[in-house]
Amino acid sequence: MLSSRDMTHSGQPANRRLLLAVMVLLVVTACCRRPPATEPAPPPPQPTAPVASTAAPTASAVPDPVPPPDPVEARAAELAAQAATWEPKVTPIVVGLAQKLKGDTYKLEFRLKTIGSISRKLRLRLSEDPTAQLGDVVIDDTLRYTLKFEDDPPGHHVAAIKQALAALAAAGHEVNRLKNYWPADDNYSGVNCVLRAPDGLLWELQFHTAASLATAAHTRAWYEELRRTDCAVPRKQELFDLMTQEWNKVPIPAGILEPDALGPHEEIRTRPRP
Repeated sequence: MLSSRDMTHSGQPANRRLLLAVMVLLVVTACCRRPPATEPAPPPPQPTAPVASTAAPTASAVPDPVPPPDPVEARAAELAAQAATWEPKVTPIVVGLAQKLKGDTYKLEFRLKTIGSISRKLRLRLSEDPTAQLGDVVIDDTLRYTLKFEDDPPGHHVAAIKQALAALAAAGHEVNRLKNYWPADDNYSGVNCVLRAPDGLLWELQFHTAASLATAAHTRAWYEELRRTDCAVPRKQELFDLMTQEWNKVPIPAGILEPDALGPHEEIRTRPRP
């Protein structure tokens, strides 16, 4: 059996171990309770100067250059405007003459030549004569009409043309040129008249019969091919002969080939075979 002394001696190592454990526990607890060190906040970002863009502007940002005005188009528009000014004055006269003289108008809806058509004609004339000045090129059909008079009774066609021209002269529209294409063995028949309005506008008035209008429509494609600059001469001759055969079938109005049958300005014209 151990004495009290032996018990005290034998418990010393246990007490030391217990004391050491308590001290370690206290140190660990104190470390856990210490607030964590805070890192300094990063400095605020410094403002930077805007960087100038070196990229090229897009195509949409660059305005398209304005092309210079086309003088031919400008002249065509001027002529078209002049014709449009006279159309409301001339049309009632022409329509009234058709009714009074027992005739009819033909394709009245095409009485005004378009700006595009005028431009093409101007360019054609300039190409045919490189020395010509644009302002000197004459376009005499920016305003154009066709009157149809039958030759029934015989002589009515000629009489109607003369009366129509006299009425137009009384209204201030003088005959500037009068071409009679009714001789046989030609590739076209009809009367083409150019009149001058009081302000100087030149406009066209054609006279036909029903038969001549039908033949003109029938031979139109041949005519367009014949007048092309790249059409070879043998083909031009073939086309001319084909057209002549058709036109020789059209009755010639009575008295229309007599000298001055239509007035002092009349020119009886024929087209030579190519």
